Amino acid sequence: MKFLPIWIFACFTFFRSEGQSVTCDGQRFLNEVFTNIKMSTVQFGKNISVYGDSIPLYMDVYEPVGDDATIRPAMVLAFGGSFIAGDRTQLAEQGKYYAGLGYVAACIDYRTWPIFLLGFPDSARITDVSIKAMGDMKASVRFLKSEASNFRVDTNLIFSGGVSAGSITSIHSAYLDASDSIPPYLKKIIDANGGFEGSSNNSTLKYSSKVAGLLNLSGGIFKLDWIDAGEPPMTSIHGTADITVPYNYGMAGGLVSIHGSGDMYPVLKANNINASLVSVPKGGHTDIYFLEEFKPYVDSFMAISNKMFYDIICKTVVATSDRPTAQFIKIYPNPAIDHIYIESSAVIKNARMYDLVGKYIPVSFQNNRINWSQRLSPGIYAVEILLKDNSRVYNKVLID
Repeated sequence: MKFLPIWIFACFTFFRSEGQSVTCDGQRFLNEVFTNIKMSTVQFGKNISVYGDSIPLYMDVYEPVGDDATIRPAMVLAFGGSFIAGDRTQLAEQGKYYAGLGYVAACIDYRTWPIFLLGFPDSARITDVSIKAMGDMKASVRFLKSEASNFRVDTNLIFSGGVSAGSITSIHSAYLDASDSIPPYLKKIIDANGGFEGSSNNSTLKYSSKVAGLLNLSGGIFKLDWIDAGEPPMTSIHGTADITVPYNYGMAGGLVSIHGSGDMYPVLKANNINASLVSVPKGGHTDIYFLEEFKPYVDSFMAISNKMFYDIICKTVVATSDRPTAQFIKIYPNPAIDHIYIESSAVIKNARMYDLVGKYIPVSFQNNRINWSQRLSPGIYAVEILLKDNSRVYNKVLID
């Protein structure tokens, strides 16, 4: 699965600043600005496997070559495989993709159930291994924070996510904590695995495992009331016909009940947690990431998630006193029918429009006016504005 983001949706202009550690220029974190990527493998922890052996836990760290940023956000990614299969190399392309955006990307190990050695697990065993995986992910986040100077990572801007079981791992790492209502049987499993932080790297326990946001690809949560106000934002994509991790509520792999992205999204919004969800009609569990018919939805998801994380990364970047605080952009009329005007504090070179699945809308641009000849379907459209200094600003327009 190769993510190919397209610029389709934005509500805010971006701040520009010089002398800041994190570079927010309207390109980085939104577009693949680096093409040369290096990878290193490091051990972030160790623990006891489900069959009793001590095993090391590694991460493959992807970084952009030639990046002169002094500090960067990080993305921790976990593979899928129903907690019975998979390894960190499955997400190599995604690691390269996020490094290309300007992140430090870490594709991690976590413990799984060795089905070929121990047979198919029951619900108790799969719950246990999911808690083990949660501890492994938290150890990986803490490790990156402990090695922040070596990887040039901003410890406040570490994101996590994954596919399927990897996403379930990330979600529970972020939302399951001691303040939640936890059934006695699950609390016993958590305690046996080193508590909520796990025991995969006790030397880093002084660091927080909290992340800045979640990337959810076909994941879910065991209990919706584990999502509390003030917890990290999440951007999601999920097939509505998923029978492995149900879109709403059902049995995951026939073993444990779970609430999918369709159930989580309204709970996130009800708790005032920033969230987005791209629902893929008739999409299954993993086919949405490979079949051409679903590509527009994946492209849309990546554009939306990139913008969400960009806003999180760049919201603290303010202008220096000798520069304007932001580019002023106003679009009107809004709602519109067949044209819009763009009012800007900066000179505009060009402007384009896209629909919400990333399809380019043929328009003409002249004298700060966009015209379109075809009748557009009612809805929200994205406006991409190219300024004189080659930076880009994104806004939205509602078409009646």
